[in-house]
Amino acid sequence: MRSVSPNAPASGRLPLPISALAALLVAATLLVAYFGAWNTTARWSTLTRMTFFVAIGVLVLFSMQTFVEEWIRKQSSSRRMPVFQKNRVHIPREGLTYLGIMIVLLVGSMLGQSNMMMLVFAVMAGPFVLNGWTAFTALQGSRVTRSVPKRAMCGEQFSVEVSYRNERPWLSAWMMLVRDQVRAVKHRQEAVEAVASVLFTRVGPKATQLAHYRIRLGHRGKYVFGPLSVSSRYPLGLIERGLVVNVPSEMLIYPMIGKLHPRWKRELVGASELVTSSQSKGGIFNDDFHHLREYRMGDNPKSIHWRSSARRNELIIREFHQNREHHLSVVVDLHLSAHPTPQELHEAELILSFVATLCTEHSRTCRESTVRIAISGDKTSVYEAAASPANLEFLLDQLALAEPGAATTTSAMLAEAQRLASGNTRLVLVTSRLHGKPSSHDLAHAQTGRAQVIHIDAASFSSLVILDDHLGAASLPNSMGAEAEEAELVPMDDE
Repeated sequence: MRSVSPNAPASGRLPLPISALAALLVAATLLVAYFGAWNTTARWSTLTRMTFFVAIGVLVLFSMQTFVEEWIRKQSSSRRMPVFQKNRVHIPREGLTYLGIMIVLLVGSMLGQSNMMMLVFAVMAGPFVLNGWTAFTALQGSRVTRSVPKRAMCGEQFSVEVSYRNERPWLSAWMMLVRDQVRAVKHRQEAVEAVASVLFTRVGPKATQLAHYRIRLGHRGKYVFGPLSVSSRYPLGLIERGLVVNVPSEMLIYPMIGKLHPRWKRELVGASELVTSSQSKGGIFNDDFHHLREYRMGDNPKSIHWRSSARRNELIIREFHQNREHHLSVVVDLHLSAHPTPQELHEAELILSFVATLCTEHSRTCRESTVRIAISGDKTSVYEAAASPANLEFLLDQLALAEPGAATTTSAMLAEAQRLASGNTRLVLVTSRLHGKPSSHDLAHAQTGRAQVIHIDAASFSSLVILDDHLGAASLPNSMGAEAEEAELVPMDDE
């Protein structure tokens, strides 16, 4: 198994692979030696001279191919061009050493006209070619797929399953290394690209094996997995053949979700219940009608339903049940200045984390209510749905994709939410720009209305939301990268 390691975004310079530079240097050295020792090389036979220049041509072609492959990989990682299925060749450090010894033997046999050195060169060339051919044939029967969960939470560890199938009917596949990479669709500050790899030691003929790696993503948003690359150095490790397959997969990372602190229920909810508002009474006890039942001793005579009693010729009681559920309307102010600081970006992530926690708690406790979310940031969007697990997933999707920005419509959206809110609606404004921060849009008037104003910063967030132990304070949205751990192989029966 190989673990996942975060890679920094690629720079704008053209990469210079060491293997390609070494091949060009060897070719140039051979040419200089050829013309520098012209008195000796002039006596070479035609076959020897042709072999010499073919070797130089192979080195030059190898270096050019390596440059092109590195350029294609760089462009695909920056999403400026797609990656299609293609074969690649790479010579590792061991292979370069082996190739250098072969070249020295070849040049020495030509300059000294030694048949023994030429024989040793031929003996060494056989395993080198056999290694490349074996790895190439193993890749031709390789089929790789990936299974990614649709959604996960920021800071939560999840598994990605990689499937490898060997299509060859007689030969097994040995030491097949499958690499995968994941990157954010929209690059934010401190975003990283993670690269994972899993090793399949042996896959039998017409057999399938599964492997999985565990990964933790520390930034919310949409992520793209791929492309997958399969490579092998079996059996000698002198040359690596690879196959790149473009099989992209997408997933959403939700904002961090915790539990609301008891302070929220004790102070903020109590403050909202003290606000005077006109409500229509659905029953004599200001509760909802539940069902009809027979009269029992001790029941309130005022609850007798006389029409049903006359129909059944017995006393029937209207029974009510307490209804303390309320609707939730949240105005999310994702404001950023023209030149946002890391603190502002962090506070925007904390706002989304608090709103996600609030909506999750509300959906658990008030299943017969509605949730309305108005997001003011880079774009303006309003979502309203019933408080159910299916609709909660939809609301969390929108929070995962929300982008902070100028937030010029926050005041208008707050006024609209106040106009639409009924007496049974809890209206909350979540912002980070009220306490002494300059802003071109004053939101102070919201504190005098029906809206509960929640100011979010690092201190207030920790007093409102309790994170799970496996997340902790170190897992706040601005301090996480990408991590992964190793996993075990899971064999499957032949299909």
